[in-house]
Amino acid sequence: TSGLEPAKFYHMVQFLIYDHDNNGMVSIDETMNFLYARVGREQMETTITKLFGGDDGAPIKEVGHQGGEIDFARYWEVIVREQQRR
Repeated sequence: TSGLEPAKFYHMVQFLIYDHDNNGMVSIDETMNFLYARVGREQMETTITKLFGGDDGAPIKEVGHQGGEIDFARYWEVIVREQQRR
């Protein structure tokens, strides 16, 4: 990519696509289904851990609806952190 793409809009749309039940949250289950088809198992597991695990790389705590959910603020926080690492 050139870096000129409208990344914020892209990630917002991606979050909305992951939010299959339109509740404003994405669950581990919803996210896994799309990521597996898009990037494969290994990268899917890495991304799921980053989104739903602890900030320090802690393991995922599967609690609540569909194994745990995050809102857009958490999703965006992880996206920004990963972009800054690159």
